[in-house]
Parts: sequence; C-alpha cells; structure tokens
Amino acid sequence: MARRTCRVCGCTQHNACMVSKTETNWIGPCSWVAEDLCSNPDCLKAAEAVFPRGQLNASDEGVTQIAVTTEDRTVIIRFNQPMIWLGLDADGAEGLAGLLLKHAKAIRDGHRN
Repeated sequence: MARRTCRVCGCTQHNACMVSKTETNWIGPCSWVAEDLCSNPDCLKAAEAVFPRGQLNASDEGVTQIAVTTEDRTVIIRFNQPMIWLGLDADGAEGLAGLLLKHAKAIRDGHRN
C-alpha cells in the first residue's frame, strides 16, 4: 500500500496530526476523508479554499464573501468568516469603495438601505 499523505498538513497514516475542539481539548488523531486529505478541520477548510488569482501568500485563505449594509446609522462590513486581512484587486477595491460611499451617503442623507 502506498504511503498516504495529507495534501494540506503533510501528516501520514503513520504520523497523524491531532484534532482538537479547542487549544486544550484534544479529540485525538485525524482520520482520512479522501486519499490525500485528513479529517483535521483546518485541512478541510483549506482544501475548500478558492484562489482565482493564485494564493497570494501562506496566510491567504482564498475567496471570502463580503456584505456592506447599514445599521443604526453605521456602515457595516460583514464577512462570512473571521479575517485578519483582506486583499483586493483594483476592480474589487473600487467596488468596495463604491459600496462604502453609497452607504455613507445614504446615512448622511437620512435614508436607510
């Protein structure tokens, strides 16, 4: 049998990574969900990541969804996952800037969007 290796974390069937619910509450070693993917939640999340322009760097987690709304006269930017940073190409940056300006203007003009 060929040696199995997780394409994300590099663990093997002889050297499994440990899966945890929290940093101090360990469940145990991972198992296999595909020929080259272990059951570690971090690996599963990384395997689903989409990089339309290639992965920018090691901390790039792929495409995320953004929603811009207003609430109580405040512009709110919502993300579908926790984020440390956000990278945008020129079109994306202009699009986000346009949405922010649109919602800011609506607040100043007294409208609710």
